[in-house]
Amino acid sequence: MADKATAVLDPTAESEGNPEEREIVAAAQAAGQMIHDLPIDAVAPDPENPASRLHPDADFIESMKLGQLSPGVVVPLHVWTGHGNDPKELYAARAEAEGIDSQAEPAKYAEALDTAAKTIEYVIVFGHRRWAGAKAAKNATYRAVVTETVKDRTTKRLQRVIENVQRADYSPLEEAHEYQRLIKEDGLSQRELTRQTGIPQSQISRRIGLLKLPKQAQEALDTKAITIEVANALITFANEPKRVQRVLDRIATMPNNTDEEREARTRAAKDAAQIEARAAEAAKEQTKKRNELKKRGIPLIEDLAAYFEERPRHRHAYQILGNDNVEKAIADGTVIAWVANGGVVEWYTTKEREEPPAQTTPEAPAEPTPAADAATSPDSATSPDDRPAPDTNTGTSVAAPATRKSAEPVALAETDEQRRAREEREREDHEIRTATAARDAACLRIASKVPTRDQLTNRLSRRMLLGEDIENLDAQKLAIEWLRTASVIDAETTVYTLFGDHDRDDLKLATRAAYIYDLALDETRIRQSDGYDKADARHVDRLTKEAGYEPTTWEQAQLHTETTTD
Repeated sequence: MADKATAVLDPTAESEGNPEEREIVAAAQAAGQMIHDLPIDAVAPDPENPASRLHPDADFIESMKLGQLSPGVVVPLHVWTGHGNDPKELYAARAEAEGIDSQAEPAKYAEALDTAAKTIEYVIVFGHRRWAGAKAAKNATYRAVVTETVKDRTTKRLQRVIENVQRADYSPLEEAHEYQRLIKEDGLSQRELTRQTGIPQSQISRRIGLLKLPKQAQEALDTKAITIEVANALITFANEPKRVQRVLDRIATMPNNTDEEREARTRAAKDAAQIEARAAEAAKEQTKKRNELKKRGIPLIEDLAAYFEERPRHRHAYQILGNDNVEKAIADGTVIAWVANGGVVEWYTTKEREEPPAQTTPEAPAEPTPAADAATSPDSATSPDDRPAPDTNTGTSVAAPATRKSAEPVALAETDEQRRAREEREREDHEIRTATAARDAACLRIASKVPTRDQLTNRLSRRMLLGEDIENLDAQKLAIEWLRTASVIDAETTVYTLFGDHDRDDLKLATRAAYIYDLALDETRIRQSDGYDKADARHVDRLTKEAGYEPTTWEQAQLHTETTTD
């Protein structure tokens, strides 16, 4: 049995700040009860106690070597189990507190469980950190007041969360597990938790949401590789581990030592999380729209590029525009749909487009022959067969009506030179459309990324210094399209609301929109150009650097021509 300490100690000297603990110690002393020096192996931490309380720092451990200034509070094992607690959980908690891994050291872990079952006599109510410090300092005893007053489990848990939530070292995940136990095991609702603890329901909900995060994100939060703000941002797509991992990868190599570095790291992580959240929402809309079309029996294109690789013409030649035309194609059963991110639908016909008919022109009159000239000459002799027939009534001659065949349109055969010119025009049109579509995809990738401060300064200052007229409605519409597809803006955002002459509340969005508008101005310019020039070459170079764009073979030839003829 435990030895009794002979000295009366100050119950608040090392108290963890809990009023009930101080009351228990003070009441014990007032009643003449002694404070016990218990064998340290006879004491075990409560299994539900936050793990962080069992890892004291080096300074605290050193102080415990000099002696435990304030007693803890413990309850006998039989009293603790009498309230429905499982002793097996207690034995496991003691083994884990001693740093024994059940997976890595199964034999040692089993031995630790057996030892715990034989030696544990008390369970800690207050003073877990002091016990862990005493054990780390290799003290033989743990000083504590023994009480047999144990509150019901729900009350104990509520009290513990109220205490711990005020501690700076209380981890968000430990807090989340505490709420989850109270909800699942004690049947409390979030609203009831708020009523009994005073903790806002929004905080309780956010903390519980952390438990949905993949393991790697929870570990990053525990090790302070990410902040609680970043973790909260990850909750919106917690069921997509690849997206979460991309955010973690984004900041993996960033330094995390100074306040400035931590701030930059957090900002980068939050921006990356925002992009992934929007992309996740766009993907949901895409899935939703695909399911709607499937229910209507409309066939879908799974891979846009692969589908049109097998068709003889560019995809734009098959696109159906206008609601009336789409509905007619649906009724005819000649439609197929492609659903892009965000649920945007592009409609295409499954019929092969007919080639335009060959040109026709009236038949040219035949060259006159000498015989024909003679026949039509006023001095020429009239053939008996051509003479006017006598009128049977008057006896005079009446000229018979002429019988000439009207000229009919005849298809002209296309010469080899004309065919080659037509094919060259068609080929160039196809190359232009292909290059435009490829650049459009690259621009969209840029619009999906948050620009760095250097990129913003470089592009926007350059645009202003050029002194160009930058009022371009086509470019504004193009920027709106990219930002909407990238889920940076919603469907209600218009050219006026984003680019109009008015004050803006969201300066961050306004700056990003200006950056993408600068991109759209260059893209609009290249689309409207007859040929590539230096400015167009710089635009393509920007797409290559910022979006990994690879110019088509035709476009490379145009760029080469521009650089060699300049």
